[in-house]
Amino acid sequence: MDAHLRGVRHILTSVINVPLRQPILDAAVKELQEFSEAGFRVTRVAEEAGCVVSVLYHHFENREGLIDAALIEIMRREAEEVETIYREIDTMLSGVTTIEQAFETYVRLAHGSGGTVRRALDAQILTAVQTRTSVRRAWGELSAKVQAANEHLLTVLVQRGFIDTTLDIPALALLMRGLDFSRTLEESVEQPTIAFEQWVAVMRLFASRVMAPR
Repeated sequence: MDAHLRGVRHILTSVINVPLRQPILDAAVKELQEFSEAGFRVTRVAEEAGCVVSVLYHHFENREGLIDAALIEIMRREAEEVETIYREIDTMLSGVTTIEQAFETYVRLAHGSGGTVRRALDAQILTAVQTRTSVRRAWGELSAKVQAANEHLLTVLVQRGFIDTTLDIPALALLMRGLDFSRTLEESVEQPTIAFEQWVAVMRLFASRVMAPR
């Protein structure tokens, strides 16, 4: 086999063996979840994805580009979770009889398992949106989806007579999204854990202030 044919074969073999983007993204998401952006190591991502660093850069220009892509992938997954979770909430609300039960259902499904990891990642994303356009755009799309889902939930509660019809639903939905016990962004990064019982207690208090008059 002459040198030219060997070169062509090498190129074809390399292309065939280049992993798809998704395994690399999956590995990058795992890296962010375990080590955050500050501890993010491209070599670990490549090893997890089963490729060398040069192949990783075939898909992503540099470390920062890979991190941004991973953050966007996290938001894409969260958007899918939002749709699933709020369908479950819709179904379960048909069986509740009090505002407290309604918010307990919301808290359990929306902020239960995985909530700690999600809040920590949200803090990383909020830092990234300050300077990175692609991350900011993806965050805006996710926020709009969550806002719409919360508005739908509150509208259902109004229709059930659980909360006052005069309330500003969009503003209330925004409050639900941003509720983080008045923590600063830095505090959220350092200590993202909020116990399920704390969420229920706060939402019960929240519910008592917006209950429909009887």
